[in-house]
Amino acid sequence: MSDAPGPRGLRALLAWQRRLREDVLAAYRTLHREYGDVVRLAAGPIQLWLFFHPDHVHELLTTGARSVLRYRRLMNVFRQWNGTTVLTAEGEEWVRRRRLVQHAFAPAQLRRYAEVMSELAEQWASALADEARRAGGEIERPVDPEMVRLTVRIVCRTMFGVDPTGVTDQIHEAVVMLSQVAYREGQLPLRLPQWMPTAHNKRKRRAIGILDGLLWDFIRQRRQRPAEGDLLGTLLRATDAETGQQLTEQEVRDEMMTLLLAGHDTTAAALNWLWYLLARYPEHAARCRAEVEEVVGPGRPAFDDLEKLHFLRAFVEEALRLYPPAGVLFLRQAETDVVIGGHTVPRGSLIGLSPYVTQRDERWYPNAERFLPDRFLPPGNERVRPGSFFPFGLGPRRCIGEAFARTELMLVLASALRLVDVAPCTEGEPRPRMTMALRPAAPLVLRWRPAECATTVAAAHGSS
Repeated sequence: MSDAPGPRGLRALLAWQRRLREDVLAAYRTLHREYGDVVRLAAGPIQLWLFFHPDHVHELLTTGARSVLRYRRLMNVFRQWNGTTVLTAEGEEWVRRRRLVQHAFAPAQLRRYAEVMSELAEQWASALADEARRAGGEIERPVDPEMVRLTVRIVCRTMFGVDPTGVTDQIHEAVVMLSQVAYREGQLPLRLPQWMPTAHNKRKRRAIGILDGLLWDFIRQRRQRPAEGDLLGTLLRATDAETGQQLTEQEVRDEMMTLLLAGHDTTAAALNWLWYLLARYPEHAARCRAEVEEVVGPGRPAFDDLEKLHFLRAFVEEALRLYPPAGVLFLRQAETDVVIGGHTVPRGSLIGLSPYVTQRDERWYPNAERFLPDRFLPPGNERVRPGSFFPFGLGPRRCIGEAFARTELMLVLASALRLVDVAPCTEGEPRPRMTMALRPAAPLVLRWRPAECATTVAAAHGSS
């Protein structure tokens, strides 16, 4: 076996386990800096391998995908509320689920979803701009609650065909609770049985009960309107072309749970960083705004406009490079002995990958810590090394909702930038923190104002 450097022994492994639990991003970056592109933490039969080189990342997630599966114990945590879904399934069951669920993300469906995304983003930005005008031209507001409410509305309207007004906060509180459960239980060596009357289990059961009741209610409502083209209707009608099978209602509920949890939380997290970057770099915000005005004109941004918004797309890509919502991918586990980059990873070993670390490597992105959207415009973007940019994963297990998320991120910005402008409240970069999604460690508060103020601000910034 070709060995790899890294901490050895039970004491070192336990110390690093504590550091990984406290701040996984800092721990991964330190291990990469101290030991290189391949790191092995080992104590007896327990092994954790970390791979940071793009070639290794690409190999593990593409050609090696069948030999390196998502860590079963972590997937069992998710199964408590998701059931068996496109997230948690493996093998032929995953292939069947993927074939059925991907109907809901076809281009024709995305075009329908885009109309709702633009409408809701415009409503949100218009209301915020009006509030700022009434307050004298500017208000301070934390970003995350705003983005959570918006993305919950978008998910419920596009995916389930329902207006969540009145239950938005309830949905988010339940999602936050389950995200905390997943992060905590995924790190524990043992999980207490659900029937035990602990405070943790009670909170978990309450969160599952809230979402379960809402989802079954959505399905009942949707059955009364079978002709509409939202995601839920697509799932209820979807037929596997190879087997002729459809999803059962329980399977539909399980996929809905997965899409609800993932569909708003990671997008809201990404939007936190996008608004922060727009506030920090008003010259880039002005450039995005001017491009939207030129491409879209006076109408509402549409799906077909996105391919023409070149700088806005580059802005989003660079934000996803520096602040990928999945800063650390789900741990994998080797099903057999696997050879990666000349290193033999023994069967049963855990494997960690981090877009946050790999995408900030100077070898692949010169001036990697700087926010430079132009690096994603031609010809620079044509030189992106395979495996060096994977905010949504790679290979067959690449996030099934990637196109939905990218469409939503761009349309929220394109719709809102013409109505609102942002400025920072404090100096310095927010410290990122990874739980189930990458967010600022402390609440990010920005100053919001009507967009008519933006031209003057950008001009002043440019002349300073």
